[in-house]
Amino acid sequence: MYVYLIMLSDDRGVCHPTIEQIRKDLGLLSTTMVFESIAVLEEYGFFVRSRETLPQSRSRRNVYRRTACEYTILRLLENNKIDGDLQPVGAGDPPSEDARALVEAGLKDLLGRHFERYAEAAPQERRDVLTTILNDRLRARIGGIYSFNSH
Repeated sequence: MYVYLIMLSDDRGVCHPTIEQIRKDLGLLSTTMVFESIAVLEEYGFFVRSRETLPQSRSRRNVYRRTACEYTILRLLENNKIDGDLQPVGAGDPPSEDARALVEAGLKDLLGRHFERYAEAAPQERRDVLTTILNDRLRARIGGIYSFNSH
């Protein structure tokens, strides 16, 4: 579902397929499957959905907006899906060196000058530090969660 919505999204991260269009395009048996999949994407902060009137058709439709990376990470932290090191909660095996390096590079880019504060935090405090930094960044952004940014 995520990849499908991304593929339909414009350069602002916005798309507006109908539920029936999604169901048919993905070969799903029911619209319930569509609603459930979209609900999960919303819950974990990958997309937000709103009901809007589209200018070209003057009909009301669901509009899906890809969220800022900060918002997605924050929602995954809040839903206890990832830990302060951005690893899946309950993951049995430690991440590879390559995976750790990619996460660190991504966090350096995302957090900018705040990365040092995060990196210097004790492992058990990183989640709280990251949550604070991400909340501050989102509050500082115009449009907050609706600001498109790559994931």
